Amino acid sequence: MDNEAKVLATYGQYIEYFLVNDVDGINSLVDYPIIYISDGHCVSLDAYPVIPDDMRKEKGWDTAIEVSTTVHGVNKTKAHVITTATQIRKDKV
Repeated sequence: MDNEAKVLATYGQYIEYFLVNDVDGINSLVDYPIIYISDGHCVSLDAYPVIPDDMRKEKGWDTAIEVSTTVHGVNKTKAHVITTATQIRKDKV
């Protein structure tokens, strides 16, 4: 399996863990520290920063559909990954 296929498989597993609120599963995939970049700031993290169920409740969504992950460059130690999805509520809206 090439590096891109490995990244896609790992990221697919991450999404599955996220959607079932399995933080231990997520942590089994992550080598810490990680750098989180968002909205003009950058933070080094030593633990997963959210509880997926808490985040879903706060944002008002239940699950994600139409998940698409693309790898935009990969080598043996790093990958640039973009994932998009549609978040839906329990009533499927």
